[in-house]
Amino acid sequence: MHDLAQFFTNGYFRFVQPNGPEVVDRVLAAANRLRAAYPNGFDHSEGFGSTKMLPRTTPPLPNDRAPTLIYHNAGFIEPDLFLPLQNPAVYETIERVVGRDFYLSNVWLQVVPPGTGRMGYHKDEHGSVSITMPLDDIGWRSGSTCLVPGTHRNTPPPVFCMSNIMLDHKREAQLTGAAGDVIFFTPEAWHGRAENSTDTSTCRLFFNFYSRSSRDSTRWSPCIPAEQVAHAAEVIPFPYRHMFRIDPAPRSENLQQSKFMAWVTHNGSSSSSSALSALLREYFYWKGAVKAPIGTDARGTDLPSYRTTITESERFSVFYYIRHLDPVRTIKNTVRLSLEYWMSVCRLRAKPLEKGGE
Repeated sequence: MHDLAQFFTNGYFRFVQPNGPEVVDRVLAAANRLRAAYPNGFDHSEGFGSTKMLPRTTPPLPNDRAPTLIYHNAGFIEPDLFLPLQNPAVYETIERVVGRDFYLSNVWLQVVPPGTGRMGYHKDEHGSVSITMPLDDIGWRSGSTCLVPGTHRNTPPPVFCMSNIMLDHKREAQLTGAAGDVIFFTPEAWHGRAENSTDTSTCRLFFNFYSRSSRDSTRWSPCIPAEQVAHAAEVIPFPYRHMFRIDPAPRSENLQQSKFMAWVTHNGSSSSSSALSALLREYFYWKGAVKAPIGTDARGTDLPSYRTTITESERFSVFYYIRHLDPVRTIKNTVRLSLEYWMSVCRLRAKPLEKGGE
C-alpha cells in the first residue's frame, strides 16, 4: 500500500505507470477500437451515465454545451478497458477510501478535441472516489481534469466561492500524466476540466466507485445485460468481481435517517442542484453528517453512509466554511435566486386569471 497522505490532504494522488506495458497496450488497443467503431462517441445529453447507448451522428463542436466525445459504459463494450482494476495497488486504494464492499458506479471514455474550452468548477456527490487514466501523454491545458487541492474538506460549492467558475483557479492542479498513469481524485473537491489549447485530441479513461452503504444503483445497470456484465468481469481476478455486483448490502443505520438528513446526503451534488440548495446541502452535510472520525483502515469495517476515509478526521468549523465564501458572488447568487423565486410565485398567481379570461 502506498502512502496516501498526499491523497488525503490534497484530494488527488498519482500512481506512475502501475501496470506493465502489456496491460497499457491492451487498454490503448481497446480504446482505439471503440473510437474507430464510434468516431463521434455516444449521445450524452442525459449525462455521462445516459441509459441509452446511441451513437452520435455528428462530432461535437467547441461551443456545444457538451463539446467532448463521451463513451459511457465503455468497459462493457471493450472489457480490456477494465484491466487497470486488476492491479492490487489500485484495488486496495479504492478499498481504503470507500470501504471493502465497494462497487463500480460508472465507467466512461472521454475524448477532448482541440480547441475545447473549460468545464466549470463544481462538486459531485459525497461518498465516492474516481480514477482517471490518461491514454495519451497529457500536459498542462490539454483537457485534463483540474482540481483545487484541499477543497474536499469542509468547503461550500465553488459557485459561491469563485468570481467565475469557468476560469482557472490560482491554486489549480491539473491531473496531467503519461499514458498509463493512474490518478485518483475525490469528486467532492472543486473540480472541472481544463481547456485543450493544443492542436490534437486527448483521451482519458474514467472509473467511479461507491460503498454499498451509500448507494444501491449504478449508471450502467439499466442498459447492460447480465451476461455482458459477467463477460466484462472476467478480465479481473475473481475476488475483485464484487465491484460488478449491484445488489445492495444491508443498509447501515446511517441510511435510516430523517427526511431532512436524507435530503442533505442523497444525491447531494452541487452540479445538479440549484445554487442555494447546494450551499445548504454542503453546510448541513459537514455540520450534521460528519460527526465522528472513521477508523484508520476501512478494509476491515463498513464505512458510515456518504463518507470516505479521506475526510475521516475532519471536524466542522463554521469559520472555516464561511471564510471560503466570496461576498460578491454570494450576494449576486442570493439576489438572483430571490428574483427567480418571486417570479415563479407571480406566475403561479397569474395562472387562474389567465384561465378565467379564456
